[in-house]
Amino acid sequence: MCFDDELGSFGAPELGSPRLRDDRAIAQFNGGLAAEPGFTRAHMIVYAYAQKGMFTEALAELWKCREIAETPWNWGMEAYVQELLRRVGLAN
Repeated sequence: MCFDDELGSFGAPELGSPRLRDDRAIAQFNGGLAAEPGFTRAHMIVYAYAQKGMFTEALAELWKCREIAETPWNWGMEAYVQELLRRVGLAN
């Protein structure tokens, strides 16, 4: 395992680039969301967007998920995105 200082994430080098894995995850989550938009676990795409620095998309997806169901997971996802925003100096 290695630590990605830019966003503070762990990645396993033997699995390929963390950014490439994020692209693959985003594609898979989008496929799931296209097939079943109400499947709240597919909204975990928020994490992949945030890791890739796509904060606008992450927050937009979070709000879509909240429209479907308000769960404690939503608060956790928002805290995660907000912390990454703070670390890269974009938080308000």
